[in-house]
Amino acid sequence: MRARIATTLFLSSLLAAAGCGPIIGQAMKSSTGPKDFQVRSGSIKDFAAVGTVLVFAPFTKGEKGYSICRGEDEWLLADGFKRAGLFQTQYSFERDSDIAAATLAALRTASPEAVRTRLSLPVAPDAILSGVILERAETVAPTVGVIQELRLRLDLTNLKSHATTSIEIAVKAIHQEAIPMIVREIVGRARG
Repeated sequence: MRARIATTLFLSSLLAAAGCGPIIGQAMKSSTGPKDFQVRSGSIKDFAAVGTVLVFAPFTKGEKGYSICRGEDEWLLADGFKRAGLFQTQYSFERDSDIAAATLAALRTASPEAVRTRLSLPVAPDAILSGVILERAETVAPTVGVIQELRLRLDLTNLKSHATTSIEIAVKAIHQEAIPMIVREIVGRARG
């Protein structure tokens, strides 16, 4: 009799614990969305004022930032902005991390035509988009997936005026939705 009661209690607690996973996962998902947006310099409207942008990868990393796959965030941003119609994009990835910062600095001070020639681009870009992965953290939400907290600083340097617009944006989203959420937030504010 005692064994039956103990088994019943054990199975009941196991079933109760298993039912908590989906509830916890959904609660974690409900807290997702844009968390912060700041224009550090320039105007967000500058993002809508350029026709062709070179997205330069890899982004640098802050103390709490890391790349999951070098260049992937940058590629997804380039593709997202292009699909949203904010501007046309070109993508450049510097494989040698020892010279990436120096290459970016030289490109930012060059003319659009000089950038096109140096990188063998089909079109001279109007601006360069670079950035910093300031923070990234990931948490597993049961039955939902991986929830990512991502904070980026994006710098858009106009190659004609050499003025730079810097924004900082933070989102909390299911992993595969983080970059699309960032794109939507920037596009909405740039066109708004």
